[in-house]
Amino acid sequence: MFLSVLILVGLPASCSRHEFDRLPADSVVLVLGDSISAGHGLEPPQSWPAQLAELTGWRVINGGVSGDTTAQGLARLPSLLERHHPVAVIIELGGNDMLRQVPRAQTVADLEAIITEVKAARAQPILMAVPAPSIFGAAFGGLSDAELYADLAERRQVPILSGAIAEVLSDSGKTLDRLHPNAAGSRLLAERAVEELRKAGLL
Repeated sequence: MFLSVLILVGLPASCSRHEFDRLPADSVVLVLGDSISAGHGLEPPQSWPAQLAELTGWRVINGGVSGDTTAQGLARLPSLLERHHPVAVIIELGGNDMLRQVPRAQTVADLEAIITEVKAARAQPILMAVPAPSIFGAAFGGLSDAELYADLAERRQVPILSGAIAEVLSDSGKTLDRLHPNAAGSRLLAERAVEELRKAGLL
């Protein structure tokens, strides 16, 4: 009886983790993002997707466009998939939706559509959580991920890179302004992404 209780107690933790296929070196990985991925204010080699390529050996395509919302990323996605044929797509979008007060339901619907298109292209979607806007959090180093990302990742059973952007943007020494990493922040963002990718089994 005691052993049965132990097994049942252990089930939720193990069942909540999903295993994903490891992506070998030279894998083509697309980053679909906004100014954080585009490397606003940085030289191209300093962007976090460029740093991710260096750390992983993947061929990372930087599909970041400053100002993009989830709807705009969704509109750009088909041509990017057709052109690059990635095996995985890291989705770093939603920050501009929140800044522009796009309804949460619309942002979630757009992210759902992006995930569906990526899966249809036989690629692995990977969500990158974006922090909820907070003047207090930005000022006092307390930003945290918007809840919609963890909810969506669990529902669609896709890996999520949690906490990386929030950590960087909460550190004034790692940012150009409240919305964008500096070179050191961009490097940290790539390193934190690698940690999360390893946890998911993708590295």
